[in-house]
Amino acid sequence: MVALLALGLAARPAAARLLPAMPVVEARLGSAGAIGGDVAEGGPSGALGLLWPAARGVLAGVELSADDFGSSVGRLRDPNDGEDLGAVADVHRAALGLAWRIDGRMSTWHGVQPFATGTWGLWRIRDDHLGHSTNSSTAAGLSAGGGVRRGFGGVSIGASAAWHRVFSPVVGRWLAVGLDLGWR
Repeated sequence: MVALLALGLAARPAAARLLPAMPVVEARLGSAGAIGGDVAEGGPSGALGLLWPAARGVLAGVELSADDFGSSVGRLRDPNDGEDLGAVADVHRAALGLAWRIDGRMSTWHGVQPFATGTWGLWRIRDDHLGHSTNSSTAAGLSAGGGVRRGFGGVSIGASAAWHRVFSPVVGRWLAVGLDLGWR
């Protein structure tokens, strides 16, 4: 029994080298705007990333994002005489993305750390009308952005902006800006 315990303690450093480090969890909450496409009202935007150290100042991992592009406005017309009865919500559009992410962190200056970020992956673009799906498509895309953050122990807070380009005829591009939160 003692020999087994000694063997386990001796193997522990080797096992620690094989297991990945705990990831840095990054979250962004904000809004989407500057949207290309016919539904471009804008709306809430968010992302959650899990990043592991890849090199000095470089983190790599995955990101799940959700962006709301808003709704287009249509006109309600009387079916009998065609009279305009007013504005109504028409098509609502949103995107859900899963992408590889890489961050480059620069030197801290007065407690503030600038960073650059990029992703590439797949986005699911979905149209709906009053909650009922009317159209959806999946397209490859990428993003590039940056921001600043300030660390407070194991937590960081900051702001960022990322330009997204998805190769879809429905939505080509948008800008997501927001508040960043990070945990180590």
